[in-house]
Amino acid sequence: MTMGDRRQFSRACARKLHNQNHAAAGAIVAELFAVGTLAIALTPRLTSHRGLLIALALLLPSLLLLLTPELQPSMLALLIGTALAGIATGFGYRCSLQKINEIATEDQRAEIVSTYLIACYCGVSIPVIGVGLVAAATNPLLADSLFAGIIALMAIIALLVEWKISPA
Repeated sequence: MTMGDRRQFSRACARKLHNQNHAAAGAIVAELFAVGTLAIALTPRLTSHRGLLIALALLLPSLLLLLTPELQPSMLALLIGTALAGIATGFGYRCSLQKINEIATEDQRAEIVSTYLIACYCGVSIPVIGVGLVAAATNPLLADSLFAGIIALMAIIALLVEWKISPA
């Protein structure tokens, strides 16, 4: 998250939740990373298949809970949605990288992991840019809702595909 993203998030918290404290916005972002890190650290035996299923399943309610404060101010919904998103993000990253390492051959692992990381960076950047462009052209609620819907649809498709794959 860039400095500009954090400032934008602080402004959104101030506007939607009537909370002018920038430290509160910073604490919410810190919650996302702390919960994701804890989820990874506390589940060393989690298989890539099961972890991806959990990550994709948790992504759906987290999107809904993260959109809720846009419609009705709710710090509780934001905090719970952030915690679920932290778990989903932590498991999604760790377990997808684990799956990549499981299927990559020894001689191609470096190239495949490098390509995976580029895809991750694009996957984080493109929605941020898209939300910004749509919000500037319309309004933040429409932009957030549109991208949450796209992400939810992609998560459902990925969940169905991963569900059909038998664990290794």
